[in-house]
Amino acid sequence: MIPSDVDKANELVVQQLRSFCLVYENHSYATAARKTGRSVPTLWEQVRSVEKRYEVVLFRRKGRKIEPTASAEVLYTSLRPLLAGIDSTFERIREFNTLGADTVTLVTGVRMMCEELGAPLAKFHKELPQVRLRLVHGDDDTAVRMISEGTADLALTLERGPEPKDSLVTSERAYTIDYLAIFPEDHPLNRKKRLGLEELIRYPIIIGHRATSGRVLFEQTLHREGLTTKLNIAAETDNSAFTISCVRAGMGVGIVAGQAVESPLTSRLAKRSLSHCLGQAYIAFRRKKGREPTKVVRAIMDLIQEDLA
Repeated sequence: MIPSDVDKANELVVQQLRSFCLVYENHSYATAARKTGRSVPTLWEQVRSVEKRYEVVLFRRKGRKIEPTASAEVLYTSLRPLLAGIDSTFERIREFNTLGADTVTLVTGVRMMCEELGAPLAKFHKELPQVRLRLVHGDDDTAVRMISEGTADLALTLERGPEPKDSLVTSERAYTIDYLAIFPEDHPLNRKKRLGLEELIRYPIIIGHRATSGRVLFEQTLHREGLTTKLNIAAETDNSAFTISCVRAGMGVGIVAGQAVESPLTSRLAKRSLSHCLGQAYIAFRRKKGREPTKVVRAIMDLIQEDLA
């Protein structure tokens, strides 16, 4: 009798699947063994069991290294959210039988925390005072790493587009923001009713470095309008708070993504929307793929959207 897919699945063990994923991520049995405290032969036997159940070869040796096959790539992409979902069942059961998580870790940027998130997080604390918030500053890379590792429950970052197919993170739009020009209140640009890019780049610009989505969009728009050669960048930064600090120091006009609201971060600075030139941007929730948000995490997400969407 030929075993069915269900029969094969019933013979799989979660630890075998985790071992395969670890070997895949590290391209090495030895490295995976060091990280898990298990022996290389044990990991090899577990991966071999997975190969037997799926009737495929998952790794091929290439010199001293191993390379995943195409089948391994498909299997890994399918298993990561599945394993994350299994992990999240323990948290959901604990939450069901108790008051819920005692600490929630949120990764976000300085500007978002100073200008947008204070009010909804204060409402969350009022509704669930028994839950401690752990707020961590981090850029996009830090957010993805912490969410992937399971050391953060939720992140809020600027949306950069669809997540890569093999990403361990999933995105969901939280709220809309504008691209803004920021300059001192006594700056000549503050006398203009509507800013155009040609007027803007008459002054030194402070903007994100080339890997940031705002910088890419800004330069693409300048190129389309034939203004690239006139651009004078005074400083490149990797976060909006640094950009705003450079503006306050008198280095030039800052380009950031944010909301035109009053905040301590931008006191005595003027903010002007560039949505007519650059369009709008989105802040996204980032969570681990396959991991269902707990009631506590969903409560934070709902309050942020109610306040800012």
